[in-house]
Amino acid sequence: MNPKKSFLLRSYILVLLGISVYYSFYFFLIMLTRTKINFILGPFEDYFLQAYYQYMNGKPIYAFPTIDYVAQIYGPFYLYLSKLFISFSQINLPNIRLVSVISNFSLPVVFFFILRSISRVEMAKFKTVLATLLFSGLYFVSYDFTGYWLDLAKVDSLLNFWILLSILIYIWILKSEVNFRLLLLLFAFAWVCSEFIFIKQSLLVLPFLYFVLIFFFKNRKVAFVYLFFYLFYQSLLLWNEIRELDNYYLFFNFILPSLHPLSERYFLKEVLILIIPQFFLICAFEIITFNKIKFQFDKYWRHILNERVYYSLILIFLSLISIGILGRMKHGGFVNSFLYAYCVLTVISVFLLYFHWETISNFLMLSHFALFALLLLQFKLLQYSPHRVYKSYLKLTSIETEYQQKFCDIPGVILYEKLSFMGKVYCNKRPFFTLYSATDLLPSDPFVLPLIEEYKNSFKNRIYDRLILEEAESELASANFYQEAVKDYELNPTIRNKNKVLLHKAKWERFDSYERILPDELTESERKFLEVHKILFPPIVLFRKKIK
Repeated sequence: MNPKKSFLLRSYILVLLGISVYYSFYFFLIMLTRTKINFILGPFEDYFLQAYYQYMNGKPIYAFPTIDYVAQIYGPFYLYLSKLFISFSQINLPNIRLVSVISNFSLPVVFFFILRSISRVEMAKFKTVLATLLFSGLYFVSYDFTGYWLDLAKVDSLLNFWILLSILIYIWILKSEVNFRLLLLLFAFAWVCSEFIFIKQSLLVLPFLYFVLIFFFKNRKVAFVYLFFYLFYQSLLLWNEIRELDNYYLFFNFILPSLHPLSERYFLKEVLILIIPQFFLICAFEIITFNKIKFQFDKYWRHILNERVYYSLILIFLSLISIGILGRMKHGGFVNSFLYAYCVLTVISVFLLYFHWETISNFLMLSHFALFALLLLQFKLLQYSPHRVYKSYLKLTSIETEYQQKFCDIPGVILYEKLSFMGKVYCNKRPFFTLYSATDLLPSDPFVLPLIEEYKNSFKNRIYDRLILEEAESELASANFYQEAVKDYELNPTIRNKNKVLLHKAKWERFDSYERILPDELTESERKFLEVHKILFPPIVLFRKKIK
């Protein structure tokens, strides 16, 4: 090997690893900083907090919607895991986020064991550690692109951990002889797969994909044994949820999501223009690397690599990217729909690079440099400023206690629709549902119409002492929201758009009973709260009951 080329090649590797360590270090630093903040950092993050209060008060987590509580279209598994941490401590957002925190710490560990299990021969542990560092960097650099959701009290990080755990057990099954150990693996694998729909319902397809993979890549009998265990587990767990939660579990987890329409607008604007380009470079890297190793170094490839695992990972990725596209096109979808596909894509990339390193000692071509350049460009494509993000959350932690205190100093019942559960968390005030929850219910008349009516009556009966609204939701803005909703309904007269008109009309009519508090009319506690709030968030305005 040419010493100069060898030096350049190793320099490329060191640069990649340096970037990976940089983004991984800052991700964990930001995550640990954000985790301590007892404040809602993303949409729906307070849902599991609300659901846990429901559970502690002896009420079902899936129930008929009221202005106090509306269940979400999330499975209950995250909630069940979070109860383990809350049982030993108090009910707050930092404790509920621990499930995501542990999932993020565990992800590189599971990936390390996946790499150790894939190879047909014993690889150097040092190279496996380096590959794991690269995986961490490529995965955690997506933190900004996916909306900073990785460390929230949401299912995304748990689901990625669960997907990699299932892949690891699947590899063990492929490598195991037909014996008692294989039976135990199938039993554990069936349980892991049966929990997918209790984390995210759209992944119901994955257990059946694993059945097909085991059928063709392992053994037909083994595949049917797995299927029997899986159906047994799934039936038992579903029966238990339905028995405890009645039909509301089925409605919120399966019926309601199926009522949400697909939107071509999201597909054209985000999937084709925003999402796919982010995957292009890393996909190009994989295609070139696979062809290079497979067709130029075929004997070496077959000696060290289990091809069945590679093709399995490709099929799993294609399934997840399809689920991601459909999920983003659904109402309420977000770029996190592609996080699961990106996670597996990163696994495949480092998987190929891992075995590509094994060829470096025997072969050296210009394409080596091109491949590493593609990965550098992938980092460039997803780059953000983690130090700036870290400083912004340090600022939030420094005044969080003051913010909570000023909020609690405002007397009476407070409705803050963007952060409706904050009063319960901070000062044990009455909690209310979020409007995000109501929008999920719009396609279902039997559930959303009573909720809208109760919502309207709460303003007519003037049960709130104060309303907190962002300036964008002033009286004029609310009127515009209502007019836009009417236009949507005229263009597309669906049940969802009809109910959207009713909801926005209710939001507009609330100003019949409430009026804005002018700056010189604010109490001392209200004025101090607004001063602290504007340091962190968009401007807000306070409303009070109109004098009859």
